[in-house]
Amino acid sequence: MKKTELIEEISKATSISRSDAKNSIDIILEEISNAIISGKGVEIRGFGGFKKRPVSYTHLRAHETKANLVCRLRLEK
Repeated sequence: MKKTELIEEISKATSISRSDAKNSIDIILEEISNAIISGKGVEIRGFGGFKKRPVSYTHLRAHETKANLVCRLRLEK
């Protein structure tokens, strides 16, 4: 489902305007993003949770193909 489809469904289900539904979605997503950026986790019961986690660069490189690795090495020089 795309954001526009979600806005349309919320608008229909709640009888609010599409503009109000869009504003509500934008506020919710902005607040979730701000919480994650600040290091706080976000938990929405019955849906899931979001949190900022460190990612190992070595782990990411282990999945690259040789072609991608060669291109990366050339760019790093």
